[in-house]
Amino acid sequence: LPCPVRRQRRMVKRDSESQWQNGRVGRAIPSVCEGGQALRVAAGAPVCSWVFAVLAYVHTKNLLAMGLEPLSPWEQWNLTQVPFLERTGRLRVWGTLCYKYIPPSLRNRLGEKGEASVMLGYSSTSKAYIVRSLTTGAISTTANLVCNESVYPMHLPSVQDFLESQSLPSDYFAAFDLLDSAASDFALPAAEQALRD
Repeated sequence: LPCPVRRQRRMVKRDSESQWQNGRVGRAIPSVCEGGQALRVAAGAPVCSWVFAVLAYVHTKNLLAMGLEPLSPWEQWNLTQVPFLERTGRLRVWGTLCYKYIPPSLRNRLGEKGEASVMLGYSSTSKAYIVRSLTTGAISTTANLVCNESVYPMHLPSVQDFLESQSLPSDYFAAFDLLDSAASDFALPAAEQALRD
């Protein structure tokens, strides 16, 4: 009986040709890797945070219309059209200093209203940001934060020296006061209710 499987020679692709032969996916992978690496290096982040940088790059790229396409990839996937400012209004600079809002139910009367953090990306399950606390190193998600997009705290040799040299500017206090008033007007999420009880 003849064997139904024929042997075929494999063609070894040269690196210069492989991007043209692999199609869109083959060209997108290096683009995403290089974009994430550029974000990480620009922010002075350690190598261990490259995953967050790649995810933030992909999230940002999906919200922007590229080339001649009138719609962004996100709009094409969801079969909807959203105004540009509404679609990109939540975008923040990756790796910059931000202050995570602490609701009144989770702090004492004289407690801080904001916790110094680093913006690491966007939540895939909700309209929230992923941040890393500069004091504890804990990674969490928050919907309410205020960013200082001109300061990259991971560039500095010591985060503790940075925290001691920084104070919360007065315009951030006004933003946190607005969040306090909004928190008192609306019902708190179940997690905050449980912590209060």
